[in-house]
Amino acid sequence: MPSAMLKTLMVLAASSAVLVASPAAARTTTEWVYVAEVDGYDATLVRFDGSVYRVRRAVGCIGLRRKEGEYVLAQSPGLSFLGLGSKLILPDRGQECLLHSADRIGVWGGL
Repeated sequence: MPSAMLKTLMVLAASSAVLVASPAAARTTTEWVYVAEVDGYDATLVRFDGSVYRVRRAVGCIGLRRKEGEYVLAQSPGLSFLGLGSKLILPDRGQECLLHSADRIGVWGGL
């Protein structure tokens, strides 16, 4: 992982990694994730702790490919990260999409 990338991840982790949603959805968490790669409906996302996930999204998030190398929001209802009902949010584009699947595939840069 390039040092600039690591610094950016650490800054995001310290400043705004996990935000708790409204009381009505107290178990929903939203966090910034790094979009490492987008391939059609699949994307590789990196959490602030370095965990890497391969996700498959539903329709929507047309601008996700343009977010490669940038950050988007991942919203996870329930107790597990990117579990059932999770979605990606592109706030600057006003887009969101549900995720069909998410698998943890390793750690970014072998951290």
